[in-house]
Amino acid sequence: MSKSKDAFPVSRRAMNTPTELVGIGEGQAVIADWYRVMTPFTKAIQYGLFYFTDRRDPADWQEVSGRQLIELIKVARGMEEEAPTFSPRYYQECFRSLERLFNAAVPFRKKIVRMEGRKKKPEWKVGMVRILQGFYLTYRDDDGNVIDLSDDDFKEYRMDVKDRYEGQRPTNRDSAANPVYAMIKTDKDGNAIMKDGKKIIIPPDAYGFRWSTDIVDDLTDSSRYGKGSGYVMMEAEAFNVLKRLQELNNGRGNPTACRLFDAVISDIMTKGEPRQVIEKPAKVVFSLLGFPKPGSTKKGELEKQDGEWSRNVERLAKAINALKAEGVLLESSTEYPFLDPNKNRRKGYYYRLKKAKEWTFQTSTIIEEDLVEAEAEVIAEEPTAKDDAPPVPDLTQTTLFPTDDDGILPTGPEIKAAREKVGLTIRDFAKLFDDGPSYAKWSNIETEKIAKRTGKPATYPASVNDQIKAFVADPEGWLEIRTS
Repeated sequence: MSKSKDAFPVSRRAMNTPTELVGIGEGQAVIADWYRVMTPFTKAIQYGLFYFTDRRDPADWQEVSGRQLIELIKVARGMEEEAPTFSPRYYQECFRSLERLFNAAVPFRKKIVRMEGRKKKPEWKVGMVRILQGFYLTYRDDDGNVIDLSDDDFKEYRMDVKDRYEGQRPTNRDSAANPVYAMIKTDKDGNAIMKDGKKIIIPPDAYGFRWSTDIVDDLTDSSRYGKGSGYVMMEAEAFNVLKRLQELNNGRGNPTACRLFDAVISDIMTKGEPRQVIEKPAKVVFSLLGFPKPGSTKKGELEKQDGEWSRNVERLAKAINALKAEGVLLESSTEYPFLDPNKNRRKGYYYRLKKAKEWTFQTSTIIEEDLVEAEAEVIAEEPTAKDDAPPVPDLTQTTLFPTDDDGILPTGPEIKAAREKVGLTIRDFAKLFDDGPSYAKWSNIETEKIAKRTGKPATYPASVNDQIKAFVADPEGWLEIRTS
């Protein structure tokens, strides 16, 4: 695949830190384990695998060299430097990260219903989805020929690295019987050279990998699961940002900023289509980012400053500032949590983050809608027998840009179309009106549900007429002004 491409699809399931596990019994421990496996470097390697995946056939075996991956995530894109040299340490890190990915899985919340007598009792458990289904290492001799490590002649020079990593991985994989051989360093007598009681693995010339069926479903937008499915068209500039975030603090990096960056660009903190504005309770964000003591996330306790509150707040403030410096978050994003003056609208401390438009990536859902619209335009351009006849105006349709004095108000379906155009959920849409109807009432308005008392379709109050007209006329412009 060409290295000059600007965007590439990334499975939302693979990007997804398990937000749905926040607040459930074992959820916080699972999130902590997830971050122990998915270090910033490993996450960059994972994105690199998506970058080099053949979009024409993501279900097939893919192959990439360690050098290609390291160049992608360690060299600033756009530089003209030729043939850079890398420390052997980078190749070792690359191997360890790929080994983690092969032996790791994405946790998610699954619903289990068990019977208690005649009653059904739902329970939430943690499930696992594999990232990679298959993995192999390619070694070549001095003449460029592939070395077959499965040959018993190499028995003293190889080791099976499958399941070597202590991370979580489902056991019901179809490659259970197939070893993954790596070449190890040996002395002149053929004995393995040990370091810290472990054999030293020689990084391979190339890595072969195959995505799991769940990831393939996401990349082809045929996922069997609703939440976190589909893909995001990630811009390759993300590698530059991750590189710089890992170089902060005199090379020690800022892992929290890397985690927040991943959460922001993947839209896992939002619902529906990608949106620029993200509003989340402070302690929910702490939990999502894997802080050790985030405090209670129960609804009635969001206002308490429990856990390691001060430390968590300062830790996240540094991460937010780092993303502002990168241009990912806008300056209007709050660095510190605050309380809503209207406690009936939002209880507890929360963050309000606004990401730049260029970091609001296109998703598979939006791409599909664009294709449908394009097809509709082609159909509309096809000549018909009635083309020569003058158009007949449809007086039953409401004008798209109503004037203040025409007396015509946008209909429920028009409001819904405008809302979905800018990716607002009906709950978030309702919150934009201080004295407007509840989200349930807006739902009735959009579906034109007949009110029992009047026998007529539900309507919105006159106090929001002008705002609704302006919203339907220019949804994006109205939302930008309203949320700025």
